[in-house]
Amino acid sequence: MTHSDRYMALFLEESRDLLRQGEECLLDLEKNPDLCSTAPLNRIWHSIKGMAAALDLEDLVLLAHAAEEGLPSPDLSPEQRHTALDRQGQAMQTAARLLASLQDGRPAPAPLVSSAPVPAPRVPETLRVPVRELDALLADVVDLEGSLAAGDDLAGAAAQDDATLPTTRCLARMRHRLARLRHLPFSTIVPSLESLVLTGARQLGSRARLEVLGAEHRLERGTLELLAEILPHLLRNALAHGIEPEAVRRRARKPEIGLLRILIQPRRGRVRIVVEDDGRGVDLNALQTAVGASTGEGRALMRPGADLAPVLCRPGFSTARTTNTVAGRGTGLDAVRERLALAGGEMSIRRRSQHGTRVMLEVPATLAVTTCLVARIGHNHLGFPLPGICGLEVIPAGTTASGGPLERLLAGSPARPPAEYALELSLRGQGGHTYHLQVDQIMGRMEAVVQPLSGLKTGSAILGTAVWKAAVPVLILDPAILFLHLPRPWAGDQDDSAGGLPTGASPAAG
Repeated sequence: MTHSDRYMALFLEESRDLLRQGEECLLDLEKNPDLCSTAPLNRIWHSIKGMAAALDLEDLVLLAHAAEEGLPSPDLSPEQRHTALDRQGQAMQTAARLLASLQDGRPAPAPLVSSAPVPAPRVPETLRVPVRELDALLADVVDLEGSLAAGDDLAGAAAQDDATLPTTRCLARMRHRLARLRHLPFSTIVPSLESLVLTGARQLGSRARLEVLGAEHRLERGTLELLAEILPHLLRNALAHGIEPEAVRRRARKPEIGLLRILIQPRRGRVRIVVEDDGRGVDLNALQTAVGASTGEGRALMRPGADLAPVLCRPGFSTARTTNTVAGRGTGLDAVRERLALAGGEMSIRRRSQHGTRVMLEVPATLAVTTCLVARIGHNHLGFPLPGICGLEVIPAGTTASGGPLERLLAGSPARPPAEYALELSLRGQGGHTYHLQVDQIMGRMEAVVQPLSGLKTGSAILGTAVWKAAVPVLILDPAILFLHLPRPWAGDQDDSAGGLPTGASPAAG
């Protein structure tokens, strides 16, 4: 890496940190306009402008200079001040896109004043690691090397078994410390979520604020990225379908500013996230009309504490009479549920006893290591995350089965059927469908640290790669996305856009 490359990498990292600080300043100014100074924002833009000028980044220099000049002054009216703060937020969004384009080598994005929606929360790409953690990790590596050397010198199977114990313990400590290095506080993504709530409510003609309890809890990076992906869907749904306009809330004797609350509760091996609001709640009559009031499902919806997710998460389902820029198109909740299922998570939706709706998520405490089933098709070794698998069947060659119990996937040695039989996996596709994939051999189960591949198109079924037994490369696939690339008998054509994906798959009714 050249000196200029190192300076550019440092500039990108520092500028992103400054923009995150700027978002927090904006939120403080929105909440307490009389108590907060714009001096921190001025320092942030001035720092970005100076660093950008040193790298001849003219677009970013001009943007930072315009943002400096547009900082709200004390003599502005409340409306003028509100407009100025909106423009500051737009400038930060544009600066973030400029930094992203510099990182990826893409053309420069839109100008300062933009009507683009609030971007999805971004998890930082770098971690700051305490030196003591690295020192402890290095000490474990040294201990491991010593244990391995001692094991090589020992003779006899019993002696080698005795040498295995300290090595195993040392590896366990290393894995635990490495996992801790990947943890970030939930507060990392809170400013973007708060900005989304403020902006989304404004677009809908209402007012709302976000309260986060447990933001200090540190979550594994993969889990935090999952939450940064799905929480915006839930917050937008709460704004569009729950939080009422100020006049309606006044008549209902509610605070004029609606409340959205996120609660983080780490548990043993899992993390519970509760998202609730104090809005109008789910319209049960509309749900009953949609599913049929006289049906068993319709009657079940009226029971106290009933889980509404099976109905609300149906693809395309929406109770909104109109659509807008925030929600109402019938997409979002079904995508959230499918994304959670792939990661081994769950979701329930219930009415609160007083007002509003409560969504409860359960997700794994770590997604850094993915448990996969490894299968062989021809010379290719493919990995399928276990949450995306619902069965395995040994069938006569040339036929299709409905899938068997998942326990069969976890049986001891690699499974290879006789020549007159075939192995068929039952996989979970999108929209509640299942489909079948014939494989030549089940190699076993692996704990995979998935390495992403660069250059993949959006919507690719390839999650990344891993290494099986320290020697065999494995391609890790997303069963839900793979389903979208498979030929469908009910479709007029066959989609081969996935490229290089396994053949021998057949859809089935879910």
